[in-house]
Amino acid sequence: MLALYGEVVYPPCHISAAAAKMHISPYTVEDYRETLFKKFGLKNKTELILFALKHKLVEQGISNQPLAMSR
Repeated sequence: MLALYGEVVYPPCHISAAAAKMHISPYTVEDYRETLFKKFGLKNKTELILFALKHKLVEQGISNQPLAMSR
């Protein structure tokens, strides 16, 4: 699931846009997010984004947009 964090979490975009980018259903994206909330004890999208940044799951650029996924 780590490979999906960048698309599901950051940048915060419409679920339908993330789903189209990953070639999956918007419902699947929402399920992934809910799974991440439960797994890591997060309450909202902001906490999820901060978690991803803290654990270097995405790299942050000058404009606060990720440059690339961390591997």
